[in-house]
Amino acid sequence: MIGAAPRPESPVRVVIAQIRVEREVARNRETICSFLRRAVPGDWVVFPEGALTGYFPDEADYLANMRRGDVEAALERLRAVVARKGCHCLVGTARFVANEWRNSAALISPSREVRWYDKNTLTALDARHFAAGDRLPVYEVDGVKVGIQICWELLLPRQWAQLKRDGAQVVFHLNNAVKPEDAFWEHVLLARAFENRYFVGSVNNAAAPQTLPSYLIAPSGETLLRCDPRIEQALTCELELSQVEPAWS
Repeated sequence: MIGAAPRPESPVRVVIAQIRVEREVARNRETICSFLRRAVPGDWVVFPEGALTGYFPDEADYLANMRRGDVEAALERLRAVVARKGCHCLVGTARFVANEWRNSAALISPSREVRWYDKNTLTALDARHFAAGDRLPVYEVDGVKVGIQICWELLLPRQWAQLKRDGAQVVFHLNNAVKPEDAFWEHVLLARAFENRYFVGSVNNAAAPQTLPSYLIAPSGETLLRCDPRIEQALTCELELSQVEPAWS
């Protein structure tokens, strides 16, 4: 059995930052920074899939005009704000690495270190633009063991179970599911938290016609936070990691 992570002495404060994801990197960057400026030291502020660069994979030229330098400069701006506020930030972004684009999540710490997760399992639309990642990491940051999943990976229970086996206490799900038929995912989110007995924070794009909100769910399956659809808002909750059951053998 994998040993439990050291428990933080105080609750972990999570901010679910449901923003409207736009097409322009500069506009998204400023929205993200405006939410980060409200953070207090130690906060975990979580944004949707593609929050920095936009996420429009149904368009053939989605990444055609995306400039690697613009993305890197925007990330550097976020790192500076995170360092100044003393918080953690988890944000979705396209990133160019090894001569290909990835659909990624950047976990930025107050030290300015960036830890990456690249979406492992791509949809057919994703595969038109991105290369798949090949790692499913659990990061331990300030005594919290964190896993990350992106959008439709919600529907792949084996990945969530692997994060549990590797000791995850909180899994953040960066989402961009705004079609009306995506509303049923609420039930899947509840199931992922309950079956794995860890916290699940799912942050969706607030763009219309969003019907699936953003959530924070306890290991018991209780909904701790639920955003209003189609509204930009930041909701906060403190997590007691003692509620998380130990990693499975």
